[in-house]
Amino acid sequence: MNSSEPITRMATDQDALERIVMHAFGLQPAFRRVFLLCDIRGFTVAEAAAILGIGPAAAETRLDRARREINVRLATASYDRTEVVP
Repeated sequence: MNSSEPITRMATDQDALERIVMHAFGLQPAFRRVFLLCDIRGFTVAEAAAILGIGPAAAETRLDRARREINVRLATASYDRTEVVP
């Protein structure tokens, strides 16, 4: 997946979406805000920038960094899981 794509597109079930949101709350506030506005609430980058009082380029950069960080956290979390086989 390209880091410029909304991460929530990969969330095909409620559990996946909950994991994404859980990891989002571990982000720095500046990254978390733009991620939640764009990828969870559905605002455009320009709309999120206006809401946050920042420029569109800054919002795009923060969103990209947030997506990258969440991707890393999701990948790391998948390695930390242990599967129980009945």
